[in-house]
Amino acid sequence: MFDVHKMTKNYPRVLICNATALHKGSGTAITLCNLFQNYPRDKMALLSSDRMSADVSVCKNSWQLKASTNSMIAFFRNIAEYYSKNSIIKNDSSNNETNKKIVLRPQISNSYVSSLLHGYGDCLTNLCHRMSLDCWRWLDEFQPEIIYTMLGSTQYCKLSIAISKKYKIPIAPHVTDDWYNARFADNPFLSIPRIIFRHQFRKVYKRANLGIAFSDLMAQEYQKEFHVPHTVIMNISSNIVEKLPNQEWSKNRPFRFVYIGGLHMNRWTSIRDIGQALVNLHQKGILAELIIHCPELEYQVYSKSFPKSPIIKFGGTLITSEIDNAIDDSDMPIHVESFDKQSRKETRLSVSTKIPTYFSRGKAIFAYGPPEVASCQYIASTQSGIVVTEENIERLSDELLKIINDEKKRTKLAENAWETAKKEHSVDVINERLRSVLCQAVENGVGLI
Repeated sequence: MFDVHKMTKNYPRVLICNATALHKGSGTAITLCNLFQNYPRDKMALLSSDRMSADVSVCKNSWQLKASTNSMIAFFRNIAEYYSKNSIIKNDSSNNETNKKIVLRPQISNSYVSSLLHGYGDCLTNLCHRMSLDCWRWLDEFQPEIIYTMLGSTQYCKLSIAISKKYKIPIAPHVTDDWYNARFADNPFLSIPRIIFRHQFRKVYKRANLGIAFSDLMAQEYQKEFHVPHTVIMNISSNIVEKLPNQEWSKNRPFRFVYIGGLHMNRWTSIRDIGQALVNLHQKGILAELIIHCPELEYQVYSKSFPKSPIIKFGGTLITSEIDNAIDDSDMPIHVESFDKQSRKETRLSVSTKIPTYFSRGKAIFAYGPPEVASCQYIASTQSGIVVTEENIERLSDELLKIINDEKKRTKLAENAWETAKKEHSVDVINERLRSVLCQAVENGVGLI
């Protein structure tokens, strides 16, 4: 549809320089698609080494960097992939690209070896060496005015810096995870890759006059660290319900709590606690159940530690088109974070991309996790759910019982969640915020170097 307002606004030519392309094959890729779905196709280009090609309905102009032929780099990459084979893609019967099931193999004994190989492979890789003359000509023809990147790796820091220098254009870093503080921090044998990564990360910010963050807490901390103002741009809620759903619970069936997501990063321990709290309530005659939608192989491994009870059920691995229905069928979705030291450090500044999705369906959230984690803070600050920040099963049981029996409170929290989705996560709001940030960055010019 022709949008006269879009045509009259200024859209700078943006080069998306990112390890993940714009497609429907991963959470990060879907987030990118959401962010740029309304951006004029002739004003955006993608440069990526992602093995999955870009979705042409979102980005028509892309260049896929080929895998390195350097023997040492290839060695690190191949061995790392052997140890961390962390995805099996199974097509559903529709054979639709957007409906692919992604099942993660649990990384337990091999995760340490994998992180070592990925870490050294990352710092040894220089994507600039894969930029052919044809690729540079492609960039010359596009003439980017700004570079958008989610960082996350040494190689994409280096590549963004090189292109920024060549075209004398600024970089707009979008920090979706606390890469600078958490990447390689849990492995003492990765001290060298960590030092190199942090050095390149800081060099990116020297060519940035503003940044983009995934949470208010992240914006505050990165602004303080890098002396660059940050705008908060979180994930988009693309399917916001037109009317707030009825929060009434029909007591002839169990109250349904639903968890959607992975059990990695020790999130399984928090799911285990919630399961035990619900089992305790069940023993007192309270009808409630926990449906877990996660990768099947993860469930097979971690469910061995869950309480043995028929009220804890595996709901299967969801495909993209099934997620909204699973949320709609729940009485209350669950969000969890782990209480262990390393996981707290890695998740502290990030807001889960699923939270806006829950909000968009008019659902309040029951959250369980550390008080300093941004996801828990966001749910609490928007008054869009119940947040239990104490690792205590008795406290969990009390809070679960209260919210099960308080329809009025559930309705108020759900209303707040729905309003937050419309105000902070709608397509129009986020797309306009991104356009405005990129325009401002181009106007301000390149950073210090």
